[in-house]
Amino acid sequence: MLAGAVLLIAALSLAVWNWYESSHSGEIAAEIREELKSALSASEISDGENKPISTTVVPVQTQQTTTTMPPFYTDAAGSVIASENAASQTTTRPVIADAWEAYTTEDSFYMADAEETWYEIDGEWYIGLLSIPSLQIELPIFNHYVYDQLRYTPCRYAGSYLTDNMIVAAHNYNTHFGRIRQLDSGDLVDFTDMQGNVYHYQVIQTEILPDTATAEMEAGDWDLTLFTCTLSGAERVTVRCNRIMSQ
Repeated sequence: MLAGAVLLIAALSLAVWNWYESSHSGEIAAEIREELKSALSASEISDGENKPISTTVVPVQTQQTTTTMPPFYTDAAGSVIASENAASQTTTRPVIADAWEAYTTEDSFYMADAEETWYEIDGEWYIGLLSIPSLQIELPIFNHYVYDQLRYTPCRYAGSYLTDNMIVAAHNYNTHFGRIRQLDSGDLVDFTDMQGNVYHYQVIQTEILPDTATAEMEAGDWDLTLFTCTLSGAERVTVRCNRIMSQ
């Protein structure tokens, strides 16, 4: 009975700690989200046009793949901008070791050769906001993958929204990606970059991958992938999305 009581107390303590971590992480993400939204609003008000806030391009010595520019996106006013005739761009992505292994060298920075706009908060850079209406979450996205950063916000794991191959990782907090398993085919996901352009996606499928299936995570012609670990940490809930035009 004593052993059972100890196990029960341990389980309750773990549950309380997980709740605290989820709540605390949600609060921090919300603060960062509001600062990004304020920056976007200020950019729009300046003279009626979206202006880059702060831009940086960081090269990476890793594998390269070639893909075409996105065929369309919408600007902050909701107007569809087509780029069917755009030339191919080279996208640089890291050779990923383990799904939760933090990169600690300069090679952890990666992005498309095309220019992205990043916003700086306390020396850290963010690429935009990810919104999942059906789950009622809107989260800031950190510009590259750092394990410790996952306590606060999702991180761009690989690829770019400019080249339709972005992968975003997050912890399984309820305030982050803990509920993405609930997404159904056809559900919508939006990404807003730091110039106010909105990229619309639709969920196609959800799959469960082993924690070491890094090649499979990057496989397939998906415009956007979201993933998080299962409760056991042994697998990855992986949501695959493709770009759509706004309705």
